[in-house]
Amino acid sequence: PRFNASGAIASLVAAFATALTFKFQPGWTAYWGGSVIPALLIATFLGAIISLITPADKLSQEEVVKLLAQRREAMSAGSAE
Repeated sequence: PRFNASGAIASLVAAFATALTFKFQPGWTAYWGGSVIPALLIATFLGAIISLITPADKLSQEEVVKLLAQRREAMSAGSAE
């Protein structure tokens, strides 16, 4: 199971688009009681699909954490001077 940046962006866009669509469809809002549940379902589904069809991240989570720690250390060393 993986979720990458493309999937995250797709989820955000899908949730926004769903909520915006519900704003202009009063019948849907009356049926669903709001846009939260449909937006959550669509965003989750679309995010998972996009994450699966796009390439996996090249770095593991551990490698990313290590890289960020190194960069923070370099930045703090540079600002201490």
